Formats: sequence, C-alpha cells, structure tokens
Amino acid sequence: MSTADEDLVVAEKASKSNAPGLLTGLAIAGIVLALIKLGSFLVGLPWLINPKLSQGSAATEAPAEVIEYQELMVAIQGKYFPYQLALYPCGIIVACLLLWAAYQTLKLRPHGDFWIKCAVIASTVTDLLGAVIVVFMQQDIYHALQTVFQDFDSDNNASHIMYVAMNVGFYIGIASAAGFLLLQFGYYFVTFRYFSKPEVHALYQVRAPNEASSDV
Repeated sequence: MSTADEDLVVAEKASKSNAPGLLTGLAIAGIVLALIKLGSFLVGLPWLINPKLSQGSAATEAPAEVIEYQELMVAIQGKYFPYQLALYPCGIIVACLLLWAAYQTLKLRPHGDFWIKCAVIASTVTDLLGAVIVVFMQQDIYHALQTVFQDFDSDNNASHIMYVAMNVGFYIGIASAAGFLLLQFGYYFVTFRYFSKPEVHALYQVRAPNEASSDV
C-alpha cells in the first residue's frame, strides 16, 4: 500500500470516529464565547449610535466631585469614541466568524479545523487592539478620578466613602475585565494548538460518503 493510500485510510478511519471530548468542548466554548461577544456588541449598540445615552445626568443636589467626574468622563468617552467606532464592526464580523467556525468544527465539516484557527487568530488581533484602547482609556479614567478627589475633605465622611467606593469599583472593573481577557487568550491559545495536531486535522479531511450525505 502506497503512502497516499495509507493517508487515505487514516483519514477515513478518523472521520468515522466520534469527535474527541476536548474537540467538542472547545467548539462549544467557541460558540458560547462568540454569543457573549455578540451580546456585548448588541448592548453597546445604542451607546454607539448615541453616545449621550451613557453620559447620564447628575442630579442638582449631587456633590461637586460627582458632577466634575461625570464631565471628565464625557470628555474621555469622546476622546476614544473614534477608535471604538472603527473597531466595532470588525469585532462583530470576527465574532460571527468565530460562531460559524465553531459550529463547523463541532459538526466535523471539511476544513473546520482551518476555519476555527483563522477565527481565533482574528479574535486575538481584535481583542488585543480593544485591550490597548481600554488600557489607555482606563489610565485617563484613573487620572480623572484622582484629580477630582485629590482635594476632597478627609473629614467629610460622605466624600471619603464616595472616594473609596469609586476606587474599589474601578479596580474591580479592571480585574474582572483583565480576568475575562486572559481566559479568552487562553482559549485562543489552546484551541489553535489543539486543532494544529495532525490527528485532529485528519478528522476534517476525507469524509465517508454516508456521512457526507447525512450533513446535507
């Protein structure tokens, strides 16, 4: 038997076998992640159309620090709005690609391994660009927070509690966003490595005729 015939037999045997558990798990995780991304884009769409929706309005009796902080936040949002606007459609397209590729991978469709690797590479690039924007934006927000409260009256309990609460909220937001981002990059890395294996690649090559007809 020639080398080509041996490769054909290996591919046919691989395609007839059930999908490994890790393959199924990674594909399902990709679908879930893509849906989460699309959901976040959908939630942010009203703000993208009308940025004033996220500004809110400070009550007339609100402390001066809160009013000043909101004004600085409006300025920061306006500063980074063009970058977010440019990245937004790219993120939606990449999330749709990840959703489609993960489904193709789960169904063991031909070249599914290739598309899931393309999807995680594209997702890594867009997430990195988004992370860079967020880092610079959060630096400006932190600077604004410190600027507003640098001269607050430490004897004023209300101002002190507000300052502590806003700092705690800021760091919790940073930690949660960083944690989720690390989980995404971990998923991208594991998925790319896994679907680069020859034995996994064989699952997406020659399909048995009865399997090909069942997918139609």
